[in-house]
Amino acid sequence: MSKTTVQNKLVERWRDFGSELPSSSPFGNTADAHADFRGISLSKHGRLQGRQLHNCDFSFSDFSGLLLERCSFERCIFTATRFDNSADHQNVFLDCDFTQSSFRSSGIGYKSSRYMRSRFDGCSFSKAVFANAIFRDVVFVNNKMVGLDFNASGFWNCKFTGSLKDVWFRGRYPHATLEKTLGTRVFDFIRQHYSL
Repeated sequence: MSKTTVQNKLVERWRDFGSELPSSSPFGNTADAHADFRGISLSKHGRLQGRQLHNCDFSFSDFSGLLLERCSFERCIFTATRFDNSADHQNVFLDCDFTQSSFRSSGIGYKSSRYMRSRFDGCSFSKAVFANAIFRDVVFVNNKMVGLDFNASGFWNCKFTGSLKDVWFRGRYPHATLEKTLGTRVFDFIRQHYSL
């Protein structure tokens, strides 16, 4: 079965469940014991706020246009998940895996969202805007990172493998007035590893 066929079946099965994220998956767990939210579309929901989501699989899901605010994602899988035009505010992502996911035109790291012990592999960050994200022990592998400005985002013990083109690790906001809106600057750049 092709990837597109699998993805379409996963999306189709949510047709009768609406666009809100239920507290538990009506489809039980995946083979690797993650709550099966694969294929859910939250793009029409508008906001996901204050949720604690642990051991969930959101592969092939659509978070496009969603405001994610003060949520905690722990040991979650995001394979081919769409975050296009979404906004990330004060969230925590711990031990999460983002593989071939899309963050096109997204706002990442407002009010110091944290990404810890996570992995981004083959993701697209085209036209994404980073504010003040905190990255600790994060691995970036073969992502589309062209023309990015990480602004005041901080990086501790991260690893970058693959191409970085026209990427700016500024360490501050371009205008001091943005600190009030986007969060206090926490930039640091300690123990980074690069390989091409």
